Amino acid sequence: MDEDKLQSLIDGHPQLFHGRGPEVESYVYPGWYPLLDHLCGEIERLLTQEETKRFKWLQIKQKFGELRLYFRSDRRDEVQKLVSQAEKASQTICQVCGSHGRIRDDKGYFAVRCDKHTPQRAKGY
Repeated sequence: MDEDKLQSLIDGHPQLFHGRGPEVESYVYPGWYPLLDHLCGEIERLLTQEETKRFKWLQIKQKFGELRLYFRSDRRDEVQKLVSQAEKASQTICQVCGSHGRIRDDKGYFAVRCDKHTPQRAKGY
């Protein structure tokens, strides 16, 4: 598996991660790092300093080829709008390299991949 970029997010956004990862084991694909980095910046701009102290990432993962983000926040609805935008955007970003991609089915394992990073046997959607 490619390098996990979770530690880079933790280091880059200490106000949101409080020096540690999400409660549940998580993984950040290299191609999605810029998307998540941008999302964290947007959340930091939205929340007050006190709200940021109470913000918590619960899990960051990929499910059925799409980014899934779980969190706890005082401003749940506003943060959820930003999260939903990032989750939707992840459907067209190769999780390996960050290029334009699409959800592909590799024998039941769904992942967003560009043409370069798609296994020959995978079917695109």
